Amino acid sequence: MGLKLVTDEKNVKVRVFDKTSAAGNSYKSYCLSVASKDKNNNWVNGLINCNFPKTRKSEIADKTIIKINNAFPVVEEYQNKEYISYMINDFEVVGGSAPNEFVRISEGTQEELPFQ
Repeated sequence: MGLKLVTDEKNVKVRVFDKTSAAGNSYKSYCLSVASKDKNNNWVNGLINCNFPKTRKSEIADKTIIKINNAFPVVEEYQNKEYISYMINDFEVVGGSAPNEFVRISEGTQEELPFQ
């Protein structure tokens, strides 16, 4: 049995980045947001590249919180360098990304609001 990535007690945040290839094609890049403390007890943040099955990519928006049930490392090549990323086969969405939108309130409706 090989190396596997499973998050039993800690969930992870997925970051999604819109990118453009050298050929001009747009695509999404997926990363797991991780953090740990250094020797001075300061938090250090990092990103681990990851991939999802095409059939489930629509479930992942930026800052979605997931629980990983099954994933394994893969070696990918980019610009003649090899990188390790994780293929996430099975996961559960446990929290969505927070919407960053404001609701516009029409004139004259302020009296109807439960707060003033």
